[in-house]
Parts: sequence; C-alpha cells; structure tokens
Amino acid sequence: MHSSTRRIIFIVAGLVLALLLGTGTLTAAAQGVSENESEPIEGIHIRVERDGANLTILPTYALPDTAAGDTVALRYELTVERTGASTSRTRQGGTFTPTPGDVDTLSTVHLNAQPGDRLHLHLVVRRKGEAIAEATRTEKVPPPE
Repeated sequence: MHSSTRRIIFIVAGLVLALLLGTGTLTAAAQGVSENESEPIEGIHIRVERDGANLTILPTYALPDTAAGDTVALRYELTVERTGASTSRTRQGGTFTPTPGDVDTLSTVHLNAQPGDRLHLHLVVRRKGEAIAEATRTEKVPPPE
C-alpha cells in the first residue's frame, strides 16, 4: 500500500475514532501508542493521563518513516478548556521539526480537575500557516477508580 494512502487511512480512522470516543475515555490506540505501548502511531493525537485529581495532557505528532522529505518546521497550537465549578482556558503553541518515525511530544500541560468537570482539548498543526492536521477531544472527568 502506498504511504500516502496509508496516511489518509490513518487520518480517517483517527477522525472516526475521535467521533466515536469523544465523550468518553480513549483506548491506548487512540492516545498515540499502539496496544503494546511501545510502537508509535502516525498522525496527531492528544493523550490524557490521570493521577487522582491531577491531569497531564500530552499532545503528540508523528511522521511515518517514509516521510523523509517532509521534515520542515511546523507550528502547533493547543487549546485546553476545563469547565465545572469554575472555568479555565489555556493556549500554548510553538514550532517544531518532526523526525520521520519518531513521536514528538509537543508540550505537557498539568491541571487539576474534579469528577464531573468537562475537558475540551483542541490541537492544530500547521505548515506555512495552513492546517495540515487537527485533533479534538471532549470528555467528562470520571470519578476516581
């Protein structure tokens, strides 16, 4: 299968998965790693890790091994909004140059959230001002296990 066809399949699969799982917790595959936790998945992902009331948000971007000619500087924009008893909104952005075959963690955001709070996360990657990849994740913070 041609690499551009594979890339389109991954993008479509990611969008469908985001739509299906957008209001719940995501599986490992949707978080940017495969089931075995060591093999990166191509594309753009937003991973959320939870330790009690503390959340860590890790936006990632990965180019396939075959994208050697695509290693130009890109810009990312991450918006994190938490609503509940109060509302907070954080925006981060920066420039990075992806390495084919590697997963780039674009930033790390730590926040405190209570059960019932809603998170809305939005990540955009741009090349020369044009959006080339986008991910949105919305979910309700579950009670502690």
